[in-house]
Amino acid sequence: MVFRFRNTFFAVLLLILSAFSLNGCTQEGPDRSDGSRVVTDMAGRTMELPAVIGKVYVNRPGSILMYAIDPSMIVNRSFRYTPEAQHFFRKEYLALPYVENSPEEIMKLSPDLILTFYDINDQSIDQAERLSQKPACGLHGLAQA
Repeated sequence: MVFRFRNTFFAVLLLILSAFSLNGCTQEGPDRSDGSRVVTDMAGRTMELPAVIGKVYVNRPGSILMYAIDPSMIVNRSFRYTPEAQHFFRKEYLALPYVENSPEEIMKLSPDLILTFYDINDQSIDQAERLSQKPACGLHGLAQA
């Protein structure tokens, strides 16, 4: 009897958590007729993104996230790997140029999106604004040690 109650309890709990997790899955802005969409990043900046993003520049924490999601979208490497570590990565990824924090080098890669992780403050927002030729979404706190 306890086993059946426990399974029922966890099934209901899982259903409730699933419903709450979908709560934030709404589109920030309407799709535009030109195939773009408007989003707001965690710094409160509103920007227009292409409806389909094919190329993404990432900084160090972002590279780990994007490698897990879709490594074919990444246009740069932000880590230098030892020969022993290189065995765990795709050859296509290892062939990408090592680029980190140089606005000129980032723009040469022509990314559709610049995905960075940093503490959100006036200085970091200003730096992201300087790169605003391309959308640069800021994510807070994920890179803290």
